[in-house]
Amino acid sequence: MKNEIIQALLDTLYISTEYVSGELLSRRFGVSRAAVSKAIQSLTAAGWPIESVKHHGYRLSHLPDLLVEPILSDTLHRQGVRHFASSVQAWPSLDSTNLAARRGVEAGDPDGSLYVADEQTAGRGRRGKTWRSASGEGLWFSLLLIPDFAPELMARITLFAGLCAATALRELTSLDIRLKWPNDLVVLPEGRKLGGILTEMMVEENHIAGVIVGIGINVSTPEFPPELSAIATSLELAIRSANPGKPGHSSDNPAPADPAKTRPTRIELLAAILKQFENRWPDYNRMIKSNRT
Repeated sequence: MKNEIIQALLDTLYISTEYVSGELLSRRFGVSRAAVSKAIQSLTAAGWPIESVKHHGYRLSHLPDLLVEPILSDTLHRQGVRHFASSVQAWPSLDSTNLAARRGVEAGDPDGSLYVADEQTAGRGRRGKTWRSASGEGLWFSLLLIPDFAPELMARITLFAGLCAATALRELTSLDIRLKWPNDLVVLPEGRKLGGILTEMMVEENHIAGVIVGIGINVSTPEFPPELSAIATSLELAIRSANPGKPGHSSDNPAPADPAKTRPTRIELLAAILKQFENRWPDYNRMIKSNRT
């Protein structure tokens, strides 16, 4: 019941631009004012920027960069993403979004389902390598595709996904981000790895039960362990490297903007990547089908 109240309260505050009184909330949800207050405290502790003003009530001061379902669905739909946001599932912590998508195939989730996690505890890269997926530091998500053609025609899906991601990242930043064969997203000219794609296929009796496209992007990772620092980067680090500070800041030589404020949010990144998928997938699908013979 507590989680239901928190979710209902969050949905109400999300769609309202004005203060909502505690009395109105308690009547709407059929709970006490104390229960509303506890739910507000839980949301605030989770990072939601809720303003509380006596005799006025509560409201969200701004939309935070939190990967939660109501914000994800609304933002993606506003950006024109329909097919790849037909079913959105999000978790604060999860073993792996690719594993969640596999479970989704078994549960009958529809084509275009999206799985997002703030943190992965068992994130994987190519060849089973561990993928660092700390809370709040990156964008970790998977898409479920259920195409109607033979498995051997899906060999290029990783390339397609990588090009969609690289294009979206270039358009949102001033960075030269490219796809490095076979599945790495790198920032040029240094070539440090920013992210990667892991594509997995589930086949049943020579037909595709599901294709899972997992994408991981380091967004605000402040530093990497010594063994990775020379080969890995994040958007925040790459923006800082591209705009180094200069001594003696003045009105003629201002300090560079804070990378945390100039980089896109994770939700903006997700929306841009999925919009690339949305726009390009029909043509890719037709091309594959035309070559099936």
